[in-house]
Amino acid sequence: MNNVYIIATPIGNLDDITIRALNVLKNIKFIFCEDTRHSKILFEKYSIKNRELYSLNKFNESSKELLILKKLKQGDVAIISDAGTPTISDPGQFILKKLKEKNINLIPIPGPNSIISALSASGEIYKSFSFLGFLPKTKEKIKSAIFENMQTDLNIFFESSNRIKKTLQILKDEFGDFPIILAKEITKKFENIKKDKPSNFLNELNLKGEFVLIINNKEINKDQQINYLISKYKNKFTTNNDLINYFVLKYNLNKTQLYNIFKK
Repeated sequence: MNNVYIIATPIGNLDDITIRALNVLKNIKFIFCEDTRHSKILFEKYSIKNRELYSLNKFNESSKELLILKKLKQGDVAIISDAGTPTISDPGQFILKKLKEKNINLIPIPGPNSIISALSASGEIYKSFSFLGFLPKTKEKIKSAIFENMQTDLNIFFESSNRIKKTLQILKDEFGDFPIILAKEITKKFENIKKDKPSNFLNELNLKGEFVLIINNKEINKDQQINYLISKYKNKFTTNNDLINYFVLKYNLNKTQLYNIFKK
């Protein structure tokens, strides 16, 4: 059986594509794209011609397994998304899981990544970080996503242009208007990576674009997190000691700090 190549494509600037990615795309006949119309822009720039392009998106992904297997009998297959790497908050996870179960050889071709790009230019000091995809839509789910995932130094999220103002308002109201890093339009004309408070970002006129949001968990008041977790889990444990031990093990919280809060 032939190989399936998972190829990272530019996230904005079309010059951000590797030589290896171009070589593979120019030598593979069967290419599955998130949007074939979008991919043709990249192919035209780099004179990638006479390819067979097939749609592979979140709406039809589950139905493409047989077609990919058919094409694999004829040659190698490539999978690309509109921008960045397939499966990273983009289509591909379902179909690649199915192919892996059939022992199909999956070969990654790395490339541009908005998460790592924003992180590299964030100016933060860190040893660990978590990427948590797109933020949830409701206030309570956003609080849960952040408070439940503060074990690493940084949390990184995606946010869309039509939701960024609402999200910034929730961060300001629920977390005390602490500084965050907002990376806008990475690699594009209006790229901007800035650390500021949500209230100040909200006062800016232009919040259009695609965003990477970086939260330094050290900026969040630890008592806020603990109080949130207590309110969520207090009825699930018989004693405070059981609850404290659970927090220490799961969230790496300080036992002395927890005891002091329960004494109040």
